[in-house]
Amino acid sequence: MTSLGVGNTSITATLNGIHGSATVNVTAATLVTIAITPSDLSVSGKVKAVQMTAAGTFSDGTTQDLTQEVD
Repeated sequence: MTSLGVGNTSITATLNGIHGSATVNVTAATLVTIAITPSDLSVSGKVKAVQMTAAGTFSDGTTQDLTQEVD
């Protein structure tokens, strides 16, 4: 089963005249961790900028690039 969005729905099945049903509640995934790359950085002298990235892992196992979202 794949969800299309957040909300509740009813699932029903019938086989040989026997029926079954279930209610499914789909909730939004929540952010669990943020990984910063590089995780260990050393600089010397004048450094104007260092590019780093941030990746989030969510409660449903998905990941997302959060670099533009974090500060």
